[in-house]
Amino acid sequence: MSHCMLPRRGSAAKPLAADTEAYNYVDTCIPMLLELMAPHGGVASLEVKVFGGADMFPPSLAGRAGAVGAENTAVAMDQLLARKLRVFRTDLGGNRGRHVRFDTETGEVFVRYLNSIRQAIA
Repeated sequence: MSHCMLPRRGSAAKPLAADTEAYNYVDTCIPMLLELMAPHGGVASLEVKVFGGADMFPPSLAGRAGAVGAENTAVAMDQLLARKLRVFRTDLGGNRGRHVRFDTETGEVFVRYLNSIRQAIA
């Protein structure tokens, strides 16, 4: 499970697993997580679930041209498609943040939108 803040790191250098800042960026986080999984059976039985991508701030406040949430979503889906990983569940977009809880025993994901009730969706 990861919580990426921005779509691209902007550095061509391959980050090391200990480089915790690299986990903030979609384009470096996904490959690093997959690399960490490789010694433990890889992705053969992986169920990919993608949540988030809310555009919570106007571009002027985010300091970027364009919507960060939409960019994060596009980069994540491109990364997963390039690796031929099937996405089983998504809950993406909008303009409200989410609190995501993942039950490692059951695989269930619970999403709570800001100012709303919790619901099981996966």
